[in-house]
Amino acid sequence: MYDNLGIHWASSIPAFLALACVPFPLLFYKYGEKIRMKCKYAAEAATILKRMQTQHEELDEDDAEEEIEAEDKRGQPSGGVLSDDETISGGRESGRESGKEGQ
Repeated sequence: MYDNLGIHWASSIPAFLALACVPFPLLFYKYGEKIRMKCKYAAEAATILKRMQTQHEELDEDDAEEEIEAEDKRGQPSGGVLSDDETISGGRESGRESGKEGQ
């Protein structure tokens, strides 16, 4: 290729091919969902994924409600940031005080 076209044009051919491929990611971003829905397997996979996400969201809501009820029974919130005088379960101190003990 370099012998027939010379170094300048032969090097330009891959550059032109790469330049021709630039719009494809943008086109797939814009029209990708429509293209995928035309395939019966992709459409089926999308409906299954939506069903799984819906079930997962329902479970997350149920878990959140159970956690709130458990917090109400215990009288203390779970998670969050501990202040310097609070301790983590297991007796280990948190915050700046634990850093001072190691020094």
